[in-house]
Amino acid sequence: MLGLRWLVSLLLLQIFCFRTAITLFGSEANLMSKSKIEKIIGSGSYGVVYKGRHVDLGCVAIKVQKIDTVEELRLANVEVDILQSLSHENILHYYDHQTIPIDLKRSHFYICTELMDFDLSALIRSRRIEQSVLRSLSKQLLYAVQYIHRQNILHLDIKPGNILVSREG
Repeated sequence: MLGLRWLVSLLLLQIFCFRTAITLFGSEANLMSKSKIEKIIGSGSYGVVYKGRHVDLGCVAIKVQKIDTVEELRLANVEVDILQSLSHENILHYYDHQTIPIDLKRSHFYICTELMDFDLSALIRSRRIEQSVLRSLSKQLLYAVQYIHRQNILHLDIKPGNILVSREG
């Protein structure tokens, strides 16, 4: 049975509670020293997502965002704060993050999460969705939306490309 994990990303969220954006950096020798980027699996206006391999976690997704301003860094850290605060079976699991300076003004921000098999848009394009699978995915999506709403978070861009699916369930 296919299972759904819903990607919760800062750039797709509106926060209706006032949270303190705490800068939470992973240790310098943590994430990227234990990870190897293998291939691009997606990209958007806010970064590139790679399939990677982590020494302890195995296959992972690594989002790489180029940070040019203090505000971009603040927003990236808020995204991490949100991901760390969420714990639900239908929401993508956050593992770690790290900031690595490029030069005095710029850096790369890495976020490591569980790796999913594909997004819902790929499943729709395959045209092989049985009604029972569609019902199951819809139910899981509604559970995820209900959970984040209870956390005072509203997702502003629910679309098939932002809904990640696993083969396992």
